[in-house]
Amino acid sequence: MNEMNINDGNKSFNRKRNIMIACIVVLWLIICSIFIYSHVHWGYASQHTEQHIFDITLVLFLSFLFLSAAIIFLLSSRNQERLFQKQQRLIEILEATPDFVAMMDKKGRTVYINRAGRELMGFSETEDISNILISQYHPREDAEKLLRKGLPYLERHNTWKSEADFLSRDGQTIPMSQILISHKNKFGKITRFSTIARDIREQRRIENDLRIAAMVFDTSPEAILITNKENVIINVNAAFTYTTGYSKANVMGRTPNLLSSGKQGDEFYQVLWAALKLNGRWQGEIINKKKNGDLYTEWLSIVEIKDINNQAVRHIGIFSDISERKKAEALIKQQANHDALTGLPNRRLFDDRLTMAIKLAARDQKIFALMFLDLDHFKEINDKLGHDCGDRLLKQVSSRLQGCMRSSDTVARVGGDEFAILLQSISCKASIENAAKKLLSEIAAPFHVVGHDLNVTLSIGIAIYSENVKEIEDLVKAADKAMYYVKEHGRNNFKFAE
Repeated sequence: MNEMNINDGNKSFNRKRNIMIACIVVLWLIICSIFIYSHVHWGYASQHTEQHIFDITLVLFLSFLFLSAAIIFLLSSRNQERLFQKQQRLIEILEATPDFVAMMDKKGRTVYINRAGRELMGFSETEDISNILISQYHPREDAEKLLRKGLPYLERHNTWKSEADFLSRDGQTIPMSQILISHKNKFGKITRFSTIARDIREQRRIENDLRIAAMVFDTSPEAILITNKENVIINVNAAFTYTTGYSKANVMGRTPNLLSSGKQGDEFYQVLWAALKLNGRWQGEIINKKKNGDLYTEWLSIVEIKDINNQAVRHIGIFSDISERKKAEALIKQQANHDALTGLPNRRLFDDRLTMAIKLAARDQKIFALMFLDLDHFKEINDKLGHDCGDRLLKQVSSRLQGCMRSSDTVARVGGDEFAILLQSISCKASIENAAKKLLSEIAAPFHVVGHDLNVTLSIGIAIYSENVKEIEDLVKAADKAMYYVKEHGRNNFKFAE
């Protein structure tokens, strides 16, 4: 409808201009004809009376006035045409703008609404909008607010800004940021006013997302650290302070190097930054230092944020202190692979090390020895003095066994009063005999347990890895058989498997 009004006005203006030009042309023809006739008639008659002079003067004066008026009108028409063209360009701009633009008369009736406004409200291109009141653009509550506050405010001021819900024809409520502009006459009375409004649904969604993100940032149980492209800290959350002991004021303007423990070398950080540059992220375990100097293990994830030009502008580090978890994992591993009473490797870990020893011996063409040890007379002590005394004795026995062996050897508790020893990198059978004699001697010395002096001995069976005995089962059976032979033949001795 707006475009039809523009085209009709343009056609009307062109029609008036053409008529005016035609009239001026006709008038000039008439004036010229009169002047030529008078000049010829009076010239031949030679009758130059005062009346004739007055008539000629009057005709010329009237012609001058008429021509002057015509010139003024033409100039005015040209100004009107330029003004109309400006108005048309303005309307073209308004039609192209994505914002809602409408103009109302002083009674609030719609005079103009642009294309974006029609699409937003659900109006067709040809629909008559002259009967649509400004209050119909809003739900009742917002319309009442506009009529109660907005329009009276415009009587005293030129603009009024607010946020309001617009109501489209299909019943959809659209939050908008709007500004009302009053158009007044020379007496200061409103003749019309305009509304410019912008759909802020996306803006509100972004604001809501930002509020949620800020809430997540502030309340996250994981520490969060944000740096700029120069790797300077620009923000940290509360969990960061709780984890590291550093407040936000302590770290702003500094780099994450303040957390460095020195446990990771330059090569570690080179790999980290290379992964960030290549993949845009990195994660892993790292040992850092708190403000009080305590070291802790953290699980760290770093993400690189890039701009539209694919240039890094932010780095976000998210980490949590996993020191307690690492301790728990170590405890679980300890419990799974070590004897709970003595702390020695259990049968499971011992079997793993025995398997590895066989592989290394086969590869390197070396020999090793497997010892099975049984604590003589332990059952009698345990039954007579109780399990607590027996447990204490086992701990002391374990300590003495470990003291007799090298760090490369393995001492394990594989049963109630049974132990196994893996001697690696041995040069000859004599060194095995010396080790066995040392064990017998150490264990034969009295044990002082809760006020008792206890005496126990060992029965030791020894199997040596060789060309003929290579499998774990064969080694174990051979050492076990030799041990029981010793127990049946006087105890407190050792025997090599045959």
